[in-house]
Amino acid sequence: MTATAIRAIKPVKHSGSGDSYLLQHPAGGKRKTLALGAYPAVSLKNARVRRDEAKKPLANNQDPGEVKKARKAAIHAAHNNSFEAVARAWFEKWETEVTASTAKSQKERLAEHITPVLGNAPSRMSMRKRCWQP
Repeated sequence: MTATAIRAIKPVKHSGSGDSYLLQHPAGGKRKTLALGAYPAVSLKNARVRRDEAKKPLANNQDPGEVKKARKAAIHAAHNNSFEAVARAWFEKWETEVTASTAKSQKERLAEHITPVLGNAPSRMSMRKRCWQP
């Protein structure tokens, strides 16, 4: 495949409501597609490298799309289990139990002194063992 051939491809697209569309392949059948980037922002060489990386899970009978989703979910879970995420969840529960001025000063202290230092650190509390849950 060359850059000239890519520019010549005319996909058969049937517009739906909103931003949805149906992409019709002449061969038919059910096909899974993994987006590797938009051309020309992703060069052909880079797309081929990404394609080869995406094929590696297939050797282990794994779906490359599911591997990509799992990787994103792990990053999201790590972010949601950071010290900052746990502190925010604690604060939301705690601020309803104290006066507005106390909550405001504590929030400022967290933002100024604690979060910049420990914000991205992983929390040692599991999601099930947080002290404010019954």
